[in-house]
Amino acid sequence: MKELPEDFEEKYLELIEPYQSEETMKTRRNLMVASFIIVALSYVGIPLEKIRLFATDLQGADLRAIYIVAFAIIGYWSVVFIFLWFRDREMQKERSTLLLKLVNDIGTRISDEDKEIDDLLRRGQAVPGTKHHQLDVMKSYYKKYTDQIGRTSRARQLTNTARRVIDWLPVMLAFVAVSILINDLA
Repeated sequence: MKELPEDFEEKYLELIEPYQSEETMKTRRNLMVASFIIVALSYVGIPLEKIRLFATDLQGADLRAIYIVAFAIIGYWSVVFIFLWFRDREMQKERSTLLLKLVNDIGTRISDEDKEIDDLLRRGQAVPGTKHHQLDVMKSYYKKYTDQIGRTSRARQLTNTARRVIDWLPVMLAFVAVSILINDLA
């Protein structure tokens, strides 16, 4: 009999939070910081060449080179973030698929056990106690899953909304930063 693991509830709760690697989180942070600096400097009216970077005064440096470097930094972090985001999304799909396969297998097993017990009763045969016990165990595991789905429905909706904001904000901010760089360079 295939059973859910002891830590099933904990594992399911982990699946509510979409999978996201530490690499993706760090890349998002780097993209956000670089983009935010460019957007903030533009908003307060400070040109890039007026800032000090790593204790280096950029005044007198080639303005075009400064903008090309800034563009390259934003471009690099954007591309890396997007690739990592797609990778993490695929990993989440796989994790969800594995969990749902296990739950579906249990649902199928419950259905098969119910049919087998019904067949035995229809033929007037005694149902072994172990059959009832196995069925009860399977039903309790399946109920844990369905109960959690019901209890966490709102949490899943809020998580999905938050994920969209978290995933798209760096990309939008990077787009704004690149637009500012292109506009300032022109």
